[in-house]
Amino acid sequence: MTSASPKKSHQSHPRPQAHGYSAGFFRKVNIVLFSVFVLIGFYYLVSTNDLVVKGVIMQSMKSKIRNLDQDNQSYESKVLALQSYGSLQSRVKNLDMVAVGNVDYLTAKSPLPAMK
Repeated sequence: MTSASPKKSHQSHPRPQAHGYSAGFFRKVNIVLFSVFVLIGFYYLVSTNDLVVKGVIMQSMKSKIRNLDQDNQSYESKVLALQSYGSLQSRVKNLDMVAVGNVDYLTAKSPLPAMK
């Protein structure tokens, strides 16, 4: 008993070739889409790189700000120390100046200014 059933092949049917206008159109569409994806990818890389560079610059600026704040606090403490009364007294003694005793002030006899 032999059955005459046709054997099914596991091969896929070849795709029919598109002729004429439609094949060229789809090829152009594929090229345009590929180009758009390449441009979008390039834009993404450039914008990501720009953000990374700006982040690095921002970190550098924050570090400089912290250093300048520390320097500013140091200078302010030096200014306060130099303006203190004890510091001024010791520096005045080093200038060899004479202390002022009684001060006499001049008073004008008439309140009018001098005229020619």
